[in-house]
Amino acid sequence: MRSKNKKFENSINSIRELIRTKKIKIDNTGVHTITKFDEKEEQQLNEYFEDVHSLELANLKKCTKWRNDFLDRFLIEKKYYNSFVENISIENWNELINRLKYKPLIKIEDEYYILLQQRFYDNFDKIAIQGMCENLASKKKQEIRERYTANVEKVVADYFSKILNCKEIYTNNYYDYDKKIIENDILILYDNNIFIVEIKSGSFTPELATNDLDSHKKSLQDLIKKANEQQDNLEKCLIEKKKISIYDSNNKRNRNRKTEIEVNEDTRIFKIIITAEAFNDIEARIDKVKLISLSKNTLVLCLDDLRVYSDYFKQHPCYFIQYLLQRKKAIGNKNVDLYDELYHLGMWIEYNYYNERINQQVDNLIKEENIEQELESVSICGEDWMKELDEYYNSLWFKKKKIEKPFREVPSEIKKIIDYCEKNNSIRNHTYLTTFLLNLEPNTLQQTEKIIVESREFYKNNNRPKYRLYDIKRKRRK
Repeated sequence: MRSKNKKFENSINSIRELIRTKKIKIDNTGVHTITKFDEKEEQQLNEYFEDVHSLELANLKKCTKWRNDFLDRFLIEKKYYNSFVENISIENWNELINRLKYKPLIKIEDEYYILLQQRFYDNFDKIAIQGMCENLASKKKQEIRERYTANVEKVVADYFSKILNCKEIYTNNYYDYDKKIIENDILILYDNNIFIVEIKSGSFTPELATNDLDSHKKSLQDLIKKANEQQDNLEKCLIEKKKISIYDSNNKRNRNRKTEIEVNEDTRIFKIIITAEAFNDIEARIDKVKLISLSKNTLVLCLDDLRVYSDYFKQHPCYFIQYLLQRKKAIGNKNVDLYDELYHLGMWIEYNYYNERINQQVDNLIKEENIEQELESVSICGEDWMKELDEYYNSLWFKKKKIEKPFREVPSEIKKIIDYCEKNNSIRNHTYLTTFLLNLEPNTLQQTEKIIVESREFYKNNNRPKYRLYDIKRKRRK
């Protein structure tokens, strides 16, 4: 960091010298060159400004004017980075990075610099609330924490609303089952699909699994396992009773019924756990982590990944549901071991049936290499499918050039059908049609579009449909 400080000072002094000698001018509209620069000099000038800009933005105290006692809460202890510098090893590096996830600031000469920007944002509200609660009575602490949890629930509900564009989103719910009143965080009804959502805003352990396996297990149990058990209860209740009432309170004497849910053999149930804290490398592969076992088809997402999904699938519920069905296939598929949730999205955009494609690639590898022993696990480098998504979101942030959102290639006539269903979502079971269409292979989709166009032209020219439907079950007259 000292070398970075020195580099910053050198860059500042170089810029000052260029201004003094009237080679450049800086005003409200930007930087202007007065004398002609060759390519090498222009590149050096850009580097000077990048050095100044990047370090100054990292100086959190100067940018925010926050007090030292507040910034100290995000400060990594010296012993962790000192131990790495004194003994450079993979183990110490992992320990340092793991600590930086939760304490991403470093202090140099009374200045606070941010090392992991995204981690700072992820943990800001949690650490700030912990600080607020330190000197409060237990009742007041509980009140603040409940308010925080309620706010997280609202944010999650808003993200799902942005995707599904539906009114039947219920929060803070209660239902009767097995002589108990059981709670549910969020319940969403869309077409014949039910989303059972549980939210956890507790803290995941900062300890590495290699250092404290028990702490890791307990965190996962508290954050995820219990939430999954709540989801299983509601799913089991729905399957057994077929119809249940959802209430706004756990007080039987003074409660109101919000809605009544009815399921049938075609109802699709999605169980999704949302964590306020991001530990994506575990969440994206929760079925591969052997510390806990979750029920079948349970997805675990962090709030930040849900935010990205809400932006990507905005008002496209049919695409989102078909994606989730593909994403669920990756649960339990030992050949799909991706370390980032959004790698799944990138592969879906590229291949749609990405699970089947990876399985085929693994089978081909076994045959080509004549591998007799069964492969335990195959780790796919998902970054290869993130390039277009990264470029798109970077363009939104930096606004240097406009880049189109990468999306599935869907023929225009098929897209019209899906768009119509999404805009008229009161049509019963419309997601079964859209899922069927989106599940088709590219060649079959093209053929389906061709049939649609030909049938429409035939009707225009002949005033009758090209194909007729007959009910073969109709009884003959006696």
